[in-house]
Amino acid sequence: MEEARIKKTTKPLLFGGSLFLALLTVYIIFLLNYLFFHTLIGVINISAMVVTSVLAITTYRYSKNGFLLSIGYAYAFIAFLDFFHVITQAGIGILPGDYGNISARIWIGARTFESATLLLAPFYLRRNVKRVPTIGVYFIFLGVISTILVWPHIFPGDQIIGNIFRPGTLWEIFSALLCMVGLFHLMLRRARIIGPLCRITMASMILLCLSLLLHEGSSQIFGFLVFLSHGFNTSAHVLMAFGVVILGIRAPYQLIFAELKTHAISDPLTGLYNRQGFVEIAQKELRVALREGCMLGILLIDLDNFKTVNDRFGHIAGDDVLKQFAKLLRGTVGQGNVAFRLGGDEFLVFLKDVTPSKIEQTKERIGKTFEKWIAVQDTARLLGMSIGEAIWKPGDTVDIDYLLEIADKRMYQQKRKNAVRYFQERKKAVGRKGV
Repeated sequence: MEEARIKKTTKPLLFGGSLFLALLTVYIIFLLNYLFFHTLIGVINISAMVVTSVLAITTYRYSKNGFLLSIGYAYAFIAFLDFFHVITQAGIGILPGDYGNISARIWIGARTFESATLLLAPFYLRRNVKRVPTIGVYFIFLGVISTILVWPHIFPGDQIIGNIFRPGTLWEIFSALLCMVGLFHLMLRRARIIGPLCRITMASMILLCLSLLLHEGSSQIFGFLVFLSHGFNTSAHVLMAFGVVILGIRAPYQLIFAELKTHAISDPLTGLYNRQGFVEIAQKELRVALREGCMLGILLIDLDNFKTVNDRFGHIAGDDVLKQFAKLLRGTVGQGNVAFRLGGDEFLVFLKDVTPSKIEQTKERIGKTFEKWIAVQDTARLLGMSIGEAIWKPGDTVDIDYLLEIADKRMYQQKRKNAVRYFQERKKAVGRKGV
């Protein structure tokens, strides 16, 4: 016990100490070699945005999240801008010539693009994203931003001359305002977003806003505020990538397993639950009934003369009859009750919180609906139906298998009565013809 308590106390201290040492190391790099620091931060930002973009786009078929897909497309373009922001930084020497302060302009342009994207992304929450028009709009936006970037009189640089107000500040403030409005927009629609993704996106937007405001408020290019600005900006992108990983990797696997589970307990022909589905649902409802003290019932249903349908009309027509009957059953059993296909022409209805009279009412309702159906469906005219019922009461020691056994016996009793009645009716019909 004492050892567990020590471990519980030590883990946060180790994490906090490691984080502090990491930040201190990065800050020392920032002070000693700003160019190396800037390049390192840029690579981390670009990598995080590429991860966000790739996962958001490739997992859309599973997540169906238009909000995330719109961000994924945008981050591909923003990563492109940030790449040029890194390679045009003074001192890198990758591109020939003197580009003045173009690197800072690209950074502000990328953040404006990002803020606008986060503002508009919530509009895609309940809409299908049309890929080609969306990419087209982003290309146009990229073209506009790129044109403005190389036009100094429209998009001034981010230069600092003493404590003189920098013209580029206007764009940073504008981008920060866009981000704040986007954050408010997201808060209004947060109920429509998966919880963890919503919280992570909101945190990322807050960090982005802080990054822009701190960058705007810095008075020297190597000041502590610039370090914090880059740190917040990188944290925002890493956090967004983490959010997409949660939804983009974990959620699709959860969805895949859920689909496999659904297939395992569903009948592929009728769409009803199968025998395995009945066992799982019945066991779950039995535990609920034990806790709440309510009765459960089952109706075991067999379609009489179904082989005749297959022999006369073919198996495709027989399958269609089964699908029609399943649809009929699903719409007749009543709210809260569940229909199953156990196999072949055998079906089952599971009734929750019932009484003997309710079971009889459900039997009568199914019978009347069945008679109306076979009266108008040529391929089903020869069908009959046998139903056996069983009920579980609080205090009974029987299990689900025993209930099925009781219902099966009563269903076959009904089937024999139906066969006798059918034989007598046929005998009368032949007698009338003979006369």
